[in-house]
Parts: sequence; structure tokens; C-alpha cells
Amino acid sequence: MYSRILVPTDGSTAAARGVREAVALARTLNAELVVLHVLDDFPITGTLIDSGHEILDKAAELATAGGVACKTVLHELATHRTANAIVERAAREHCDLIVMGTHGRKGIARVVLGSDCEKVLRMSPVPVMLVRELD
Repeated sequence: MYSRILVPTDGSTAAARGVREAVALARTLNAELVVLHVLDDFPITGTLIDSGHEILDKAAELATAGGVACKTVLHELATHRTANAIVERAAREHCDLIVMGTHGRKGIARVVLGSDCEKVLRMSPVPVMLVRELD
């Protein structure tokens, strides 16, 4: 069904839940994971890059422990939004599913902070699976 799954992560608990679900799904489907971390703060500093690599390493460890092949990608964002980078990376990596953890914000918090998940849902040419953070 799905052979390559993109899973973006920012290191949050919601994203970590998305990674765990993606690993379980990939294991069941014998699919490969592409784990993506987008650096969207400019200027990019060495500390942010190191932190991004740590986030990716943790996700890769989960995938490896789950017996799932995994590729990691650190994307330095310069000109557009995180959601665009996620959709573009899914196309570039030939992914046929995107799995994302979401905070499930509502009301003012959603309006003020925006929702990368919502934007990915609207723009993605491939199916998107959203995994809510547990309360």
C-alpha cells in the first residue's frame, strides 16, 4: 500500500507520537521512513543545526529499534513556510504518505499559531495521516 512514508518532526511530544505511529505503520507495511526536520528560524545557527540532528537521531533510533529502514533529512528553510517544505520533500523523496503528529490546537491558539498540519493537508498530493497528541 505505502512504500515510503514521510514523517516530519520538531522534537515535540506531538511529533514524537507521530514518529512512533509512523514506525509502527512502516513496520506493518514493510515501508521505508523518511524523517524530516525543518529548521525554520533564521539565521540558522550551529546550535539549531545540532539540535535538529539530535531530533533526527532520536527518530532514527526509534525506527531502527522497530526494524524499519530510515533516512533522515535536515532541511534549512530560507524562503517559505514549513508546510511547503514538507510537501516538497514528500514529492522529492517519492513518498506516498505523510504522517504528522499534531497538537490539535483550537480557537485562538490555532488562529495565532497557524497550523502546519492544516496547510499540509490542503497542499499535499499524497494522503496525510494526522496523529493527535494525547492529553
